[in-house]
Amino acid sequence: TALVAHVSVVFMLVVGLSFLLQGRHWLQFSRDAMEVPYRFFSLALVMVVLGSAIVATHNDWSFGWGLAITLYGWALLLKGAVLLIYPQFADWFSDLSDRFYLTWIRVGGAILAVFGAVLTYRVWLAA
Repeated sequence: TALVAHVSVVFMLVVGLSFLLQGRHWLQFSRDAMEVPYRFFSLALVMVVLGSAIVATHNDWSFGWGLAITLYGWALLLKGAVLLIYPQFADWFSDLSDRFYLTWIRVGGAILAVFGAVLTYRVWLAA
């Protein structure tokens, strides 16, 4: 459980910072993958593996920071599963303007980075 918590919060922090600071690259990656949905497969596999590990070892539904990690695990697992089973799901986002989509990526990245930073502190330093 501790290993999964340590790995997942660092993953959350790094991916959040990447979305925030490299949003244009993520936008281009997403646009490219919408043209050929199977480009999401490697990312979706990582999501399923990490999400499954979190859900299997850290399925804590009590109110608190543990719930945030549990919800993150379920979100990763479900998003990864959807992208593997129905990769055309990404088409739903194809009509969004680049400006709106980039803002969405960066805001999501900021939120993920903040949660990742707080949880990284709690899991790595405050424990």
